[in-house]
This record gives sequence, C-alpha cells and structure tokens, in this order.
Amino acid sequence: MNRRWLPAILLLAYAAGASASEEGGTQPPVSFGVGARDLAMGGAAVGVGDFTAAPYWNASRLAMAERLAIGFSLSQLYETGVAYQYLGVAVPTLDFGTFGFGVFSLGVDGIETRDAGNLLLGETSDDYLDLYLAYGRIISGNNVGLAVTLQHHTIGDYNATTSPGVNLSLSRRVPIRIPGVSAVTITSSGTNLIQPRSGLTSGPLQFPRQFDGGMTIGLGQGHRGTDVATVSAALRKSDRRDWSVAAGSELRWRESVAARAGYRDGHFSLGAGFAYKSAWLDYALVDRDMGLVHMFTLSVSLGSSTSDKRARRAERREAEFSSLFQQRLQSKNGLTVDRLLAQADSLRGDGELADAIYHYERALFITKSSGLDTTRAVGLLADARAQYEAAVRAETFSRYRDSAQAKSQAGDWLAAKYFASLAVQEYPTSPEAQQLLEQTTAAIADLASREELLNRQLRVVDSLLSYGRLNEANVAASSLKEYAPNDDHVLLAWKRVRFETWRQKATTAFTDGDIASTRRALDSAVALFPQHQWCQELRSRLDAERRLATSPLPKAEVAPSRDASREEQKKADDLCETAQEAFREGRLRDAVTNWEEVERIVPDYKSVRAYLVQAYRLVGIELYGQNQLNQAIAVWRKAEALNPDDREIKAYIERTESEILRVKELSYDQH
Repeated sequence: MNRRWLPAILLLAYAAGASASEEGGTQPPVSFGVGARDLAMGGAAVGVGDFTAAPYWNASRLAMAERLAIGFSLSQLYETGVAYQYLGVAVPTLDFGTFGFGVFSLGVDGIETRDAGNLLLGETSDDYLDLYLAYGRIISGNNVGLAVTLQHHTIGDYNATTSPGVNLSLSRRVPIRIPGVSAVTITSSGTNLIQPRSGLTSGPLQFPRQFDGGMTIGLGQGHRGTDVATVSAALRKSDRRDWSVAAGSELRWRESVAARAGYRDGHFSLGAGFAYKSAWLDYALVDRDMGLVHMFTLSVSLGSSTSDKRARRAERREAEFSSLFQQRLQSKNGLTVDRLLAQADSLRGDGELADAIYHYERALFITKSSGLDTTRAVGLLADARAQYEAAVRAETFSRYRDSAQAKSQAGDWLAAKYFASLAVQEYPTSPEAQQLLEQTTAAIADLASREELLNRQLRVVDSLLSYGRLNEANVAASSLKEYAPNDDHVLLAWKRVRFETWRQKATTAFTDGDIASTRRALDSAVALFPQHQWCQELRSRLDAERRLATSPLPKAEVAPSRDASREEQKKADDLCETAQEAFREGRLRDAVTNWEEVERIVPDYKSVRAYLVQAYRLVGIELYGQNQLNQAIAVWRKAEALNPDDREIKAYIERTESEILRVKELSYDQH
C-alpha cells in the first residue's frame, strides 16, 4: 500500500533555512547549526568558541581544549514541535591531542499517514540522528582538526544510514603587537570533502561540499588570559550556492557574563551567556526565513586543565630524574672514593706513606663533599698519618744523630751540639742521643777561648754565604745563635743568613711569575733589613707589575637578550630529553654535551643549569681522582660560571689550586 506523509517532513529538510532551489534538496537538516554561543554570533567564530560544539563547526578548535567539556543544546524549531538537540563532548589528552564526540538529534512525531484514497492509516515519525567523531591537535603551531560524520534517517518503517563524510579544518592563533589587540585567529575548513551519500530516497542523495574561511580578532585580555571582546567574520561557499557572509561579536564582563550578536545570510541573531564556576548557560535568538528560533546550551568543564596536568607531570618527572641524578652522583662519587682508598692502601703497603696520605686525604675530601659516610676514610687516614709521623720522626732522629756524629768527628763542636740537641728533642729517652749531647757539651767547655770559637764560626758563616751555600750557613748560624744568643755579632750573622734565604726565595718566585709568593718573601726580607737596596728595587718592580695587571680592560659588548622562539623551545625540549636518557644510560659526557647546547640556545631552561652544575661537579671529581688537577679545575670553573654562589665548587677549586702549588714547591725543593 502506498503511503504519504504530511508536509511536516519537508519542514525537517529545510529547517536550516536553505532554499530547495539553491541546494537541490541536499542540505541536511542539521545545517541549522548547534550551540547557542555559535548561533548567537552568526556561526562566524568558527575557529574559537565552545569546544563541545567543535565536532560540528570546526574540529581544529578542539586542539585548544584544556579540560574535559560536556555540552547539551536544546531547541524547538519554530512552533512545529520539532525537537532539535545536540550533545557534545571534548576529551583532551596530555600528549595525543583532543578527541571530540557529537550527536545531533532532530525529530517529529504524530505525522498522519494515509493511503491513495486519503484513508487515515495511523501516525508515524520522522527522525534524524547525526554522529560526529572528531580529533584536534596542534602541529607545528597550527590547530589541525579532522571529523568523520554519519547520519541515520528514519521515516516510519524506512531507514537508511549515510556513508561516512570527512571534514578537515585548520586554524592558527597569531599574537598581534597592537595596543588593545591580543591575537588574531585565522581559520579554514572543508566540509564533506568525502561526500556522504544516503539511499533512503529512490535515488542516491549526495550531500554538498562546503568551504569556510574566517578570522576572529581578540580585543583586550581578562585576568585569566581570555579575550574581553571578539569580532569575527567568515565566508562560506558550497556546491550549487553562491558565497555567503557571516559576522559576529562577543563582549564579556568579568568573564562571567557575555553578550553576543551575529549576522548570516541577511538574518540577525542575538544571545547571552552566564557562567558560574566552570559551567556556562548560553542562550541564542536566531532569525530564519520561517521565523525565530530559541536555543539553550548548558556546558560544563570538568577536572584540571591539561596545562596543569602537564606541569604536574613535568614536575613529577623532574623530581624523579633529580632523585636519579643524585643517586648516580652518589654512586659515581662512591666509586671514586673506593678507587682512591684502594690506591692509598697499595701505596701504604709499599711504604709510600706520603703518597698514601695524599690519596687518603683526597678520598676524605670527596667523601665529605658528597655527603657519604666518612668513618672508613677518617680511620685509614689517621692510621696512615700516625705511621707516617713515626717514620718521619725516626728518620729525623737518625739524620740529626748522624749529623751530630759527623760534626763531632770534624771538630765542629757547636754544630755537633746543635744536632745532638735536636736528636734529644725527637727521642728524649735515647741513650745514644744523650751521650752525644754530653760529649759535645764537654768538648765545648774544654775550648780555650769562647771568643776564639765565635770568631772562627762567624768566619765559617761568612764563607758559606759568599759561596751561596745557604743551608749550611743556616745550620752554622743557628748553632752560633744557640751557643751565644745575646752576642751582637752572632745575631747579625743570623740575620744575614735569613735575609739571603728570603732574597733567594723572592728571586726564584719572581722568575716563576708567582707574584704572591714573591711579595711574601720580600716582606720577610724587608723585616730584617728595611733599607736594603735590593728590597727597594724589587718592590718597585712588583708595583709596576701590579699597575699593569689591574689596568681596566675595554668593556665587552653584550648581545641584547631575546626570548626563545617556539622552534628553539622545541629543540631545547628534545635535547633535554636526549640528555636525560644519556644520563640514565651512564653516558655522562653525552648528557653534558646536550645540556650545554640547551643552555646555549635557551638560557635558564627549566633545571638544565642545575644539572650542568652537578654534572660538572662530578666530572671534576672524576678528573681530580685521576690526578688530572688542571683539567678538574677547568671543569669546575664552568660550574662556577653557572652558579657563582656554590661554596662547594669554590672549595674544590681552592683546594686543588693549593695542591698544585704544593706540588710545585715540592718539585722546587727537590732541585
């Protein structure tokens, strides 16, 4: 039996206000639009707006979604009883963009059905159900969106589902440096690029393609970073229809009340919105060919924003990596300490006590600096020092004893007594030292004339000084000073020996370029003979060197600071991730190289500077443990440049520089 439906069915087909003659009857009913905010602005703000309506208007809008959003729109078309409903959901993710879902429902009940003889057969309904699956993501600074649509149409006992349609959209928000203008959003989109087809009618129905382009200008900014006002304009071109123009504007007050107005195809629209916490209630009054349409939309944002979640995740990952970093540092330092202690134990076993103590001291220094347990290092160092002091004492005693015996055999009783006294000081209970002291004392008492002895020894001192044999002259003068501490000639001889000693040290230090040591030696010499011509000349040369060293240098030009570009930020992110991965795998040098590159292109980037300081600290300690002192200082200087207030780094540098100076002094003494 043939069935016919009332003209209300046609109402559904043209609910969007499209003319049948212009669209060829192919414009779907859902083309009226969804979302009170968008409709109130004439559908012109396609690139911005309610995220829950994005699957319908422009999927690229989803890329900017920060929180889970759910929106529901409800309207009754004109006075026909046609229910027009839309439910939209936007689900942002941390790393994979935002997924959107929209479902549109339009239907009417109570349609009479009659046969060819106009006999009433009953009632039926006509329903549309549209589904939108959308996705939006930021790619290279652009908001890219993709939507797939399906429509299911049911009329009475007949139903059909369209083939999938594909929509593609692209938008970009561009900051504008114009007073009062915050940004401009430019948008383009293509609807039904893959055209859906329906087979409900006798012939296949193909929906038209549609192309939109628009621009939204943001004016001012509220305290939450949103635009105080927006002005939008859009152009639309669809198959078998000329270009159409839309425009819209929105004004917000305290970010909780909004007033809107729009224009499209010769029709105006108005609307308002009210916010409470994270919920918006929007209203739109839209003028269409068949009359006025009222639409209400309730949208709610839930949960934390993706920006906050990313920040918390970054902080958590940063904390986890920092903890791992500290553990690795402790482990590396522990290995260095173990190696130094093992080397010290080996040296101690070979009798190289001085070198063993040196390694023990290094191990203790690193242990303290790293916050490790110092018990083992302290105990080993104390034992080694005690053993070394005992060995040095025994060696010193033997040297003094042998010197006393040699001087006694040579008849130099004053020198013999001097060395015997020193030997007794080292070992007061030594019978051998006591016997030597008694022998030399008795021999000196037997000398016929004290004056003759002094004169003879003074001549010895003069002779030694003239030949530059300062060590022997010092021994002879010290013996005289002990024997006759109040004799003026002896005191003068002793001063001359000391003066010549300091003069030699000052001359050697000045030749080596060690100005600090030169000044110390010169000050000691001046204290003995303030008016000596050599002292005056050397002081004049030092003053000239100081004036040259402290003359001001030309000021270096400083490059103007600049903000890092988005590409540099992206490169810094990638390098930082690569560095952290290298550090986790134990490739410290590779990690340092990448962190240095990050610091170069984006100074003060996140925690990179702190990581570099710690990494430099560790590399320096490794070099220090390998006795590469100059290289260790060079690395620690890098850390000091990044963090001048780090006292531990300063302590490393000062200690190592002192060690280098001590090594130089020992080398000089050996020559």
